[in-house]
Amino acid sequence: MPQLARLEDAEQGRALQQCALLLESGLPLVSVLDLRASLEARPASRALWAHLARAVEAGTPLSEALRRLGHRVVPFVSGMVDAGEQSGELPAMLERAGATLIHRADTRQAVQRALSYPVAVLGVAVLVMVALLWRVVPLFAELFASLGVALPWPTRVLLETGTLLNRWGAAGVALLATAIAAWWAWRHSRRGRRAWRAFLGRLPLVGPVLQQTAAAGACRMLAMLLKAGLPLIDALAVTARCSDEPAARLALLALRRAVARGDRLRDALERDRWWPPLVIQCVAVGETTGRLDVLLLNAADTCDRDIRHVLARHLALLEPVVMVLVGGVVAGMVLSLYLPLFSLMQTMGR
Repeated sequence: MPQLARLEDAEQGRALQQCALLLESGLPLVSVLDLRASLEARPASRALWAHLARAVEAGTPLSEALRRLGHRVVPFVSGMVDAGEQSGELPAMLERAGATLIHRADTRQAVQRALSYPVAVLGVAVLVMVALLWRVVPLFAELFASLGVALPWPTRVLLETGTLLNRWGAAGVALLATAIAAWWAWRHSRRGRRAWRAFLGRLPLVGPVLQQTAAAGACRMLAMLLKAGLPLIDALAVTARCSDEPAARLALLALRRAVARGDRLRDALERDRWWPPLVIQCVAVGETTGRLDVLLLNAADTCDRDIRHVLARHLALLEPVVMVLVGGVVAGMVLSLYLPLFSLMQTMGR
């Protein structure tokens, strides 16, 4: 297989929407994929679309060709394309998959923009503290040694920290870089991704947000598959297979087994505590009115709005907390350096 690019969510979303528009205009699928390849500026992205075109030209379904690309394409896209191929509504499913990916990219960018200021402040504060420990603290250590003053314990701790940084700073940076590289490699392995997601799922604030995000994504995909004409059992299977979240995949497979036994979807959801109450209520109304796909989509939209509100509220609280913490640490360091001088001035004043 040639060197192929990994497409980001927004890039995939726009490309899928363009493919849907070209298919609607009457172009064959292979021609659409070839045209997409010619529009790409990056050689690796161009190779990816050309690879898909050659696979489809050889008789491979587009959904299977996408599935073989693995992590280069978001998993649920192949499920959406599979549903479009089975229902004969491939352009519509490509359009919906693209819109979902763009929505997900916009949500991620909004969170990143909100986090950028606190992270920048924290980064600058760390650099300031390192500069103080590396350059300023040794000067004060020489001054205190020449004056022979008694040092309080905060000053002694600060001076020892500065001494350790100057003595082992290079080795510490190398060790930290090695640890970060090892963590990054483990984080992107299959076992590491699962362990990391499980760890995040147990965190107080992050866990519920991730759970609700996964539930919203599952509801949105399930709604689109049902709207495309897939039976509920098949739609649950496709959604489970294409889910990025292990907990969501297990919950969806449990729902499929329950529905296959003849249970109502609402009853199966109520037995599984993983699903948010809003989803259960919407499914109950959808089964009663015969508009399950519409109510699932409403549940997904409501979950997304709740997530954005929760993130906005907590991120707004994070900024002053970071400012107070950073200011307190820097002020404590400066005060520790000047405490012996204050004591010395009081002694000389007597």
